[in-house]
Amino acid sequence: METRLLTVFQSVFGDDVVALRDSDAIDSLPGWDSAGHLNLIMAIEAEFGVQFEIEEMESLTDVASIRKRLDRA
Repeated sequence: METRLLTVFQSVFGDDVVALRDSDAIDSLPGWDSAGHLNLIMAIEAEFGVQFEIEEMESLTDVASIRKRLDRA
């Protein structure tokens, strides 16, 4: 899962993302703003075959919460 998640982040935010930390969050990575967040969520859904509810999307604002949610998928 880790490699796939990193690949998704790189496809959305660029190859400058070389590693993911749990503390990485919206506004901490260049481009991870509200528009970038929507792109990230859609890319994660496509890569992992999951669908997030609107309320859930709003809470997935850091790498730790994204990892935790994907572990439940």
